[in-house]
Amino acid sequence: MVVVIFLSIFVWRWAVRTPTPGAEQTASPEQKKPITYAAIGASDVVGVGANDPDHENWTSVLHSYMPEGTRFIRLGRSGITLREANTLEIPEAIATRPDIVTLWCCVNDATSGVSLTSYLEDLKTALTRLTKETQATISLLNLPDLSILARDAAAPEQRALIQGGVQQWNTSIADMATSYGDRVRLIDLYPVSKEVLAHPEYIAPDHFHPSTIGYKRLADLVWNSIQDDFPP
Repeated sequence: MVVVIFLSIFVWRWAVRTPTPGAEQTASPEQKKPITYAAIGASDVVGVGANDPDHENWTSVLHSYMPEGTRFIRLGRSGITLREANTLEIPEAIATRPDIVTLWCCVNDATSGVSLTSYLEDLKTALTRLTKETQATISLLNLPDLSILARDAAAPEQRALIQGGVQQWNTSIADMATSYGDRVRLIDLYPVSKEVLAHPEYIAPDHFHPSTIGYKRLADLVWNSIQDDFPP
């Protein structure tokens, strides 16, 4: 019994021993923690429509603008809805302890019949988790003017209905973003999407996804909104 007690005390003292000089290194003021960027989305993050999807999707281009050493977590899945992202991509993003998050996950919902009410419930879930369980700033992208994609196949009245629906969604998305203060930044795609009319090369041959050039334009748009967050 004495031997057992002695050994127990020895093990305890070993476990709580004072580190020897040099055993632990404290980061110098110059050694800053690398930034972690997590991209949550669908086929846009996958890069569908780009010539080189792995490198020319807009999130990879955006990452290339960030400081050297920035850690990039790319979580896109083609066809995913926000409800599915809440199960799959949001937890993965949180686990990486990101500093910056981009979230563009609304087009599949809007075009697949998900109701706006259901989408807003899912958006609240996503933003609440991201703001409570990380320290990240979230850039939230909304719907572009989807009527532009249907301009050759839909009558003017149909295009007007599409525009009205998109604007209703975007108003609600903006209201949701505002409720989270400066933790969530809205990136409004609706007004800039009209550039496609002058630059049809922004759209891939499938007439839906951005092309390599379109992804570059999207990355530039987001970067212009967030670049001030990075120290010079």
